[in-house]
Amino acid sequence: MTAPPPGGLVLDGVVVRRGTAEIAASFAVPAGRVLALVGPNGRGKSTLVDAIAGLLPLAAGRIELDGTVLARVTPSSATFLPPQERGVGLVPQRHVLFAHLSALENAAFGPRSTGAGRAVARATGQRWLERFGVGDLAHRRADRLSGGQSQRVALARALAAEPRALLLDEPFAAVDADGRSELGALVREAVAGAGIPCVLVSHDADEVDRLADAVHRLS
Repeated sequence: MTAPPPGGLVLDGVVVRRGTAEIAASFAVPAGRVLALVGPNGRGKSTLVDAIAGLLPLAAGRIELDGTVLARVTPSSATFLPPQERGVGLVPQRHVLFAHLSALENAAFGPRSTGAGRAVARATGQRWLERFGVGDLAHRRADRLSGGQSQRVALARALAAEPRALLLDEPFAAVDADGRSELGALVREAVAGAGIPCVLVSHDADEVDRLADAVHRLS
């Protein structure tokens, strides 16, 4: 398949197995763009996201980001970068925060995990919390946040790490309609500003229409 411009994400002939299911996909996401993964439940959308993040191995094919091979399986060889070496930000369906840490400590975990010092990480985390409208909750423990507040903190944590790609698995599910529209616009702005590819899993047709530059359907 044709590669996207430099800085893009490529899935080429990818096959992932989970249980008895086999999911196959090929697509490309240019830098600064959003691709929506859509389709009925159980067709492998979350499985593909997990494979890009490095949480699942490939059975075949290649995943490449910014010209770097993240995973590749051929009849004669296999390459697999572990999740912590991929530079990919992931907000899963169950956006698990560290319950015993504050919102700020959760947000600062992203940059800390990439080598930033404590002061820089906290400043970056605070900036992203404010961007997602929860800056005033910086010192509240994660287990005392509402579902919508937790989703905002999870998005802040993912983007504070300055990822090379962003993976969003139904990231706005616990937010009301107005909040989804607001957060979607913020994510679009962040993706375009950082010049990173983004994969969005969504069952909301309006959300896909608003946010996605392209759609890949699993059926």
